[in-house]
Amino acid sequence: MKKYEALKEKGYTILTNKISENWTNNLKLAAYKAFEEHRQIQIRRGNDIQTEGVALHVLLSDPIFMHFLCELNRIGLIEEIEREFFESKFIMNSMSALNNLPSGVNFSGKIHRDIRFYSGQVPLMMNALILLDDFTEDNGPTLLLPYSHKSEKQPS
Repeated sequence: MKKYEALKEKGYTILTNKISENWTNNLKLAAYKAFEEHRQIQIRRGNDIQTEGVALHVLLSDPIFMHFLCELNRIGLIEEIEREFFESKFIMNSMSALNNLPSGVNFSGKIHRDIRFYSGQVPLMMNALILLDDFTEDNGPTLLLPYSHKSEKQPS
């Protein structure tokens, strides 16, 4: 598939119309609930990192996230990723929710790699962004750095 060739080459691709509007709406509601829940946990634990709009490991927050993984499997997307990108089975490391807040920057707003080391041509990791709202410069978009996965030097 050409989209996965672009993913390997440029470091990103866009898959459209994979998820229904019903799923999008239900995931959005669950994500906002998770943001509140996770922020309260972070405050109780004295987390000094700015984490507004961040919910890590949301599988524990609401059963809908697990049901959504089942839906991705049902529509064949998991198998497609295994076949076209990893060329093998893969392990899902985490499932998180992020609200890019234009009024403030959380730790994910800093340019970074989500993997701590350079893996060369071996596809060790893939992030999937499921956009629940339109992304614009005004509401806090995600910046992707094409080809940065091909450089041993971490982006500045």
